[in-house]
Amino acid sequence: MNVDLDIKDFALKNNRKFHLEELLVSLFNSKVEYSLMSVHNAIQKMVAKKQLVKVGDDVYEIAESQKNVFRTESSLAEKKLYSFLKQNFPFAQLCAWNVKELAYFTQHVPTVNFVIVEAEKDVVDAVADRLNEPEKRIVLKNPSLETMEYFSSSKKIIVVKNLVSQSPLNKTDKLDAPRLEKILVDILCDNEFYFLRGMETVYVYQKAFDLYDINVKALKRYAGRRNKLKEVESLLADIA
Repeated sequence: MNVDLDIKDFALKNNRKFHLEELLVSLFNSKVEYSLMSVHNAIQKMVAKKQLVKVGDDVYEIAESQKNVFRTESSLAEKKLYSFLKQNFPFAQLCAWNVKELAYFTQHVPTVNFVIVEAEKDVVDAVADRLNEPEKRIVLKNPSLETMEYFSSSKKIIVVKNLVSQSPLNKTDKLDAPRLEKILVDILCDNEFYFLRGMETVYVYQKAFDLYDINVKALKRYAGRRNKLKEVESLLADIA
């Protein structure tokens, strides 16, 4: 947990400005273990560092130069799933997240809600088989566009696919999670992102760059590995 990041994230998700009471309600409802004093102290330090600006009585605005670091969030069920995978494949490199994270970046919020698990090529079949054991799950391995569209309204979908080597990842104590640079390239490549097309993709890029700190070199390097460098450069030109 990092109270500074959570405050910045709340501000960015609320058009950069917030009231202290709204922040406290949000933090306490999310069940994070921050004391009232720790939140107040963090705000005062952020004001002193010119990361936040006080613009009214208990009203703060994030400084124009501040951008957040993208972090995926997991539900309790997803955390249990990731622990299950880590226990069964302790030495494999695995990456997992839920595509519902993209709803924040889209203009027309998609109703999709499914987990993507990426695994090294030599274990991807074993991962898919292990996840297939509980009958209530629908596990799709490297699905086609038609398959994704067919199962789009189904619940408890898990997409299992090959993890591209040298993918930009955030290391965690359980499974790795994708960095935003990876997601921004993958949405141009993979069938599970069928709901992002045309101007919706431009909107995702615009909002991502407006709100989050993005390593353009890492973005372009990964785009090159996925043969999407020209498309990424075109999108960057569109939002410049």
